[in-house]
Order: sequence, then C-alpha cells, then structure tokens
Amino acid sequence: MKNVLVIGSTGQIGSELTMKLRKTYRHGRIVAGYIPGSEPKGELLESGPAEMANVCNGQQIADIVDKYDIDTIYNLAALLSATAERLPLWVQPNRKLNVQDVMALMRDHFEGTPMDMTQDVGAGPFHCPYRWRPMDFEVDGKKYVHERAISTQQTGFSFVAQCRSWLPNKLGGVIWFGVDDTYSTCYCPVYCGVTQVPVCFEEGNGSMSRYSETAAFWLFNRVSNFCYLRYDS
Repeated sequence: MKNVLVIGSTGQIGSELTMKLRKTYRHGRIVAGYIPGSEPKGELLESGPAEMANVCNGQQIADIVDKYDIDTIYNLAALLSATAERLPLWVQPNRKLNVQDVMALMRDHFEGTPMDMTQDVGAGPFHCPYRWRPMDFEVDGKKYVHERAISTQQTGFSFVAQCRSWLPNKLGGVIWFGVDDTYSTCYCPVYCGVTQVPVCFEEGNGSMSRYSETAAFWLFNRVSNFCYLRYDS
C-alpha cells in the first residue's frame, strides 16, 4: 500500500500527478493537499481524500501524515504551472523576512543560480553583473537576451517600508530610502514624523539628467560607476 501526500495538488502538474498516483496505487491513499482558494474540484475531489496542506505550516502537514499514515510526500507548492508566467508576481517565503532580507533581495543579480550575471561572458574579466543597452545580441545567427536582474544600474531610487506597531506612530513607520544602484546604495531611515526632507534628497536638488554635487543620487552614481570598471578587484 502506498500512502502519498501531494502538496500543491490543484496546480496543473499537481493535479495530473495526483490522478496518476490514484490510478497506479488503487489500494493506497493519495491525499490531495491544497490551500484556501485553490480547493480541488471534480474528479480530483471525488476520487480520493483531500486536505488543506500549507507547506509553511509544519503542524498541519504532520497531522495529515499521522492521519493517513503517509510514507511519501510530493511538494509541488513552489513549482509553476506549465502554462503560468515564467516569473511569478510573488512567492510565499518559508519564514518571516526582516528588513535586511528584503534589502538583500533588492540587491540580487541571480548570484548562485544558473543565471548568475557575474559568471557569464557578458561579465567580462572583473565579473560585473551589469549589462548596458541594447539588451539583446547575436552570435552565429542566433539571438540572445541578457537577464533582467532586480538590481540594475538604471535605478533612480528604491526603498524598503517597515511598520513597527510597538513604537509611537511618528517613529514606528520608517522608509529605508536609497538612491541609484540598489547594490551599492546605503539605505537611510526616513521616519513618518519627519517634516523636512534632507537636502541631499530634496526635490529640485539636481535631477536624473542635471548634475548636483550635493545630491545623494549623483554622489552614489559616481561611486558605483567607478566600481563597475573593476567590479571584483
């Protein structure tokens, strides 16, 4: 007897796998795991047991394992449907993120993945993860396109918003604000209670096309451009 829990059973891949397992192990218990809003329907619901199974809820998964004596788990919760977007709008993290985690995500160039922009031929001898327009190129009659990372040299500004309910309103809400490239910027706290913008961030102090030596954007821009020349030196 085979007792299987399929987490993410209502997706395209999960639903086909669940039905295949139920046909293969007719005397077993193949549990269709789902999350609210993605309940199983039709044959998937009628042909076997179904349980709410949030992959981020360890106790919920453990209860299902005990209830059905599960010996195998297929976790498809993080897989995209074959017909879905190549890059999802959002994903659910497996733990609570802090401010530093989100800042690190803002600075990402796919490091440590097959799309690591510091490792391909466009990175040059100093492993620079940035690509300048045009973003496509051709080799031996075949066209290629550079990946578009979260962190780019074209960034005007970025921020991470933080809400801290245990502090007074004027301090509890804070925007960690940075200008230019997210990888080389320093995020500065701007509190809800401020009544005046620092001169370096002030509107009218330079612009994206007009240089100002007192504007934070242009100071960070100068430093990052020097860094691009010998990125990993």
